[in-house]
Amino acid sequence: MVGNIRYRSAAVAGANKKAEQMKAIQTRYLGPTNVRGTRIKAFVEGSSITCSYDYGLDNSDNHVAAAQRLAAKLKWDYSLASGSLPNGDHCHVLLPASN
Repeated sequence: MVGNIRYRSAAVAGANKKAEQMKAIQTRYLGPTNVRGTRIKAFVEGSSITCSYDYGLDNSDNHVAAAQRLAAKLKWDYSLASGSLPNGDHCHVLLPASN
C-alpha cells in the first residue's frame, strides 16, 4: 500500500509538471464605440493584443485569428483547439506542434 501511495504521488507530480507546460489564450469581442470599430482582444497572463474585426471572416474565425496573432507575438509554436465559454468569450488551447 505504501508503494502504491508513492506511485500516486509521482503520478500527480508528473501531471502537475505537464499542467505547467499547457497554455491557453482567451479572446473577447469588443463592440464598436464612437471612436473605434469592432475589435477582438486576445489575452494571456502578462500579454495581450487587440485586433480589428475582419468582416470577411465569421465571428469564430476572427477569434481564432486574434489568438494566432498573439501566439505568433509570443513565439509559441503550437496548433490551436478552440471553443466558446458561457460568458461569450472564446478559449484557445495550444496543442504542441507536430514534429
